[in-house]
Parts: sequence; C-alpha cells; structure tokens
Amino acid sequence: MKRLIMAALLSAGYVLGQTETNAPPQGPPPEVVARQEYQIGLGLLQENNFASAAESFQRATVAQPDFAEAYRQWGTALLQLGRLSGTPQRQGQRLQEAAAKLGKAAELAPKDRMTWLLWSDTLALIGDLPVEPSLRLACYQGAVEKARKAVELAPEEWESYTKWAGVLTAKLSEFAASERARVQLHLEAASLYSNAVERANFRGDIGTACANWGAALVRAARASTVPDQKQTFLREAIEKFHRSSQAAPNSAVTYTMCGSAFMQFGKLTGVRNDLRDAINQFTISLSLRPDDAATLYALACAHALIGNPIVAIETLKKCFAADASGIYSKLALKDPDLTSLRDDLAFKDLYGTSALPHGIGTSNPPLRDGPR
Repeated sequence: MKRLIMAALLSAGYVLGQTETNAPPQGPPPEVVARQEYQIGLGLLQENNFASAAESFQRATVAQPDFAEAYRQWGTALLQLGRLSGTPQRQGQRLQEAAAKLGKAAELAPKDRMTWLLWSDTLALIGDLPVEPSLRLACYQGAVEKARKAVELAPEEWESYTKWAGVLTAKLSEFAASERARVQLHLEAASLYSNAVERANFRGDIGTACANWGAALVRAARASTVPDQKQTFLREAIEKFHRSSQAAPNSAVTYTMCGSAFMQFGKLTGVRNDLRDAINQFTISLSLRPDDAATLYALACAHALIGNPIVAIETLKKCFAADASGIYSKLALKDPDLTSLRDDLAFKDLYGTSALPHGIGTSNPPLRDGPR
C-alpha cells in the first residue's frame, strides 16, 4: 500500500519532503511582454538606435497584435531609418515599411492625430524619391489626404494645417495642369497657413507659420504671369514676413525670404527703394548668420541691380568663400541679375581669368526713385 501511495506521489511530481512540481514555470502574460518591449523601444528611440527600436516594437506587436501605439512607434523608427538610409532604393524600402505600419496603427486607432501626420510625412518623403511621376503624384495626394484627416480630428492644432499646406505649395503644385490651378494651390496653402497662425500659441510657432505663409504667397507670385497680381502677392508676402520677424526676431531665414520678396518686387516696379529695403533685410539676416552663402549671394545681386558694383563684387567674394559646394560661383556666370558686373575686371578676377563669357542679357527695367 505504501508503495502504491509513493508511486502516485512521484507520478504527480512530488519528491520526498517537497511539494513543488517539476513543470516549467510559465512566462509573463502577452500584455506584459508587449508593454515591456514597448518601453524598451521607446528608450532606444531616445538613443537614436532606430533599428533596435523597430525590432522591439515588432516584438511588442507580436505579443499583442492590437497594440496600436506600438505600430505607430514602429512606423516612426522605420521613418527615421528611411531618412538615414544611404541609397534611394533603401530609403524607399524603409519608408514603404513605415507607411504600412502607420496604416495599421491608423486602422487600430483611427482617432490618433499623430499617426495621420506621421503617415503624411512618410508618403511625402516617398514622393520626393526618384520614382515614377504617377507614383509621386499618388504619394503627394495621399500625404494631403492624411494631413486633412489630422485637421478633421483636431481642428485646433496648428501643426496639421502647416503639414497640409506644405505638401500643397511645395510638392503638389508641380502637377498643376495650368497656371491658374498652380496659383490656386499656392493660395489654398496660404489660407491654411493663416489658419495655423490663428491657432498657434507660442511666438516661435507663430513666426514659423507666418514665414511659411509668406513663402506660399511668393510662390503664387512666381507662378502668376499677371504683373498686378504678382505685385499684390508680393506685398502680402512681405507683410507676412514682417509679422514673422516680429514674433521670432532671431530667425535669419525669415529676413532672407523677406529680402528676396522685396527684390522681386523691386524688379517689377523698378523703384530703388524696394531694392534698398531688400538690402536692409539681407543685412539683418547676415548679422544673425554672417556666413550664409545664399544670403550673401542675394545681397550681391541686390547691390548689382541697384548699381553698386564694388560692394556687389566684394559680397560675391565672401559668398564664394562661404560656399563649399561651388554652386553660386557657377550660378553667377549666367544670372541676369549680375549682368552689369560681367565686364568688370574685378568680377573676372574672382574666377582668375579675363576671358569669361558675357552671359545672358537681363530683362530688368531701368530703376527710378519713387515712393515706398
């Protein structure tokens, strides 16, 4: 009888003097595993270890397939990997993976605004790659659709309007079928930036939205072939740049954009005061960022247009020294704004030769003094 009892106890996993079983211990519940992997992924994201973060978020979704936030962060990690990938092919692969994960996150949590904004960013980046025009158009249209959805979900959030507007004016406008359609896209973007300004709470955000608003109006002016319309858009753009500089007075790029708008306006009106205003804006920008090659080049063009060749050439010299890419030294050889300098020996000395081409003619009208 004792032998039978002992056999039963042993078959049940008991050992003499013990009550524990030999069965392997069970792991934590899937929800706990998912949360642990998610937290690990967040930490890796903060360390910019995007590949390892993506793996952690993937494991979180395996443990908990309906974990929407893990899918969103997985897409975020893949989006960053796409931005950092070396080749367009690798970038495209990563970004498409990111779009798929963000799409899954949106399916699981359709009211999460940030998911839609990230999805919009991802599609816009895919469209920026060297892809077929039809795919580029589809990506930009998709980016607009996702940004619009973000606005619908949170109409008081200013950032969503800027995302939507940015795709319209900087990307989708290239597919406009006519001048009128292109101008309308830029004006629609300007209206969205206006909405962003109304909703932004911080001075820096207001400054950014106003600067983008002005940039959209400048694009509208460039797209238009109607002189009066161009001048109207540029006046409005200059006013927006002024508002931007009041909200964020230390943004050098805003002064450069404002100066460029003044220069375009001055070339249309032929009034020296407008070009003087452009020079003033470029000078303020350079006081904040002295070695910016783009601003130095614009300032040189403004001096050349107003009839200050010595200052223009000295400014070009500074520009070429600051421009490691050499882009502006090539551009200066053909830029119509610099036509008046081409026969100047000091200009030729910038290139170390006296046998430079004369360049192309300029369509800029003669300047006159007039009211601001």
